[in-house]
Amino acid sequence: GNQLVCDENDNILYEEENLLINATFLSLDEAYEKVIEHGGILIPAHIDRKSNGIISVLGSLPETPKFNIAELNFRNSIDSYREMTGINTFLVNSDAHYLWDIKEKEDFLELDADLNASGDEIRKALFEFLRGAK
Repeated sequence: GNQLVCDENDNILYEEENLLINATFLSLDEAYEKVIEHGGILIPAHIDRKSNGIISVLGSLPETPKFNIAELNFRNSIDSYREMTGINTFLVNSDAHYLWDIKEKEDFLELDADLNASGDEIRKALFEFLRGAK
């Protein structure tokens, strides 16, 4: 489909012509460094999935990963992945592609933000949480 780059108000800035779904030649460490260099947060997605997760694609995680947070599809696998990876913080998401696959509100984050915080303040608290995950 179209690969649109949008601003914060969903206005289309341009359409990316290069196909972005292909694999990279970067190592995981190189990818991590690029993410950090650009002010991002590297969170390997659905590492507990049988397909398209980092473990199923690469076969394993680094013995001492540089990232300190990962995402799982299923809450019941947190303990085994914590033991296997040494990662302590996990996000649990449904990775839903259809409305009926969206999980119920059972997993959430507690952020250090005021109840009346603005969207920018909540975003800042979220990024601080993700960067400081231990």
